[in-house]
Amino acid sequence: MKKSFFIRSLVALSFALLSCNATAATLGTDNGGNYGGNWISSTNFGTGFGNWDLWTTGTDDNNVAGHFISSGQFGMYANGSTSSRTSQANAQRLFDGGALTAGQSFLIELGVDFRNGLKGIDLFSGAFQMVWNFNVGGDTYRPGGADLSELVAPYVANSVFSIRANQLTSSTFEVLVSRGGSNLYTSTAIDGAVNGFKLYIGETTGGGDANNLLANNLQIIPEPSTPLLMGLGLAGLAV
Repeated sequence: MKKSFFIRSLVALSFALLSCNATAATLGTDNGGNYGGNWISSTNFGTGFGNWDLWTTGTDDNNVAGHFISSGQFGMYANGSTSSRTSQANAQRLFDGGALTAGQSFLIELGVDFRNGLKGIDLFSGAFQMVWNFNVGGDTYRPGGADLSELVAPYVANSVFSIRANQLTSSTFEVLVSRGGSNLYTSTAIDGAVNGFKLYIGETTGGGDANNLLANNLQIIPEPSTPLLMGLGLAGLAV
């Protein structure tokens, strides 16, 4: 009788854990192809994300910046023809439902070619507090404030970087950066809970479209957490 009760308890626990995870199907997805040619502030044709907030700064007759859709991708530019090159384009977004929880991940792909000026992504925690950054500029790829060497990450035209933020606990996360299927960078545990991001580009000059920043394939997904894996193991033992 005691054994039967123990087995029933394990099975119940396992199903309870599975039920908790069942609500964590793919929580968010969006891509530029959803927008046609209408990527403007307050638009939102994805799921799991808040409205886009788009703006530019430092523009005049010689310094231009803006947002566009190209080949189903989100695009941004900020080119200058003067030495100041102060123009910048920005696009930020929060996650619906608040910050990632343990076991969830945020994924996005960034396309970059020329590395002059500055362009990249900030990850937010709390009230738009930047807790991690990936910047491309000055002939350098820089995730988390660390320059990647030319040996590790040489210049590659039209590079597509995959950025993945994994929420490890309720208050720590890690970030992985890869290109062409090869991992280039893995952070240590970072304090914070990721709840949004900002794309930016500015101070580029010359090169035309090669200076643009592209982004696509946004996702917020769940991953099996340790309690879930333990539950599955207990279920197996119970059977």
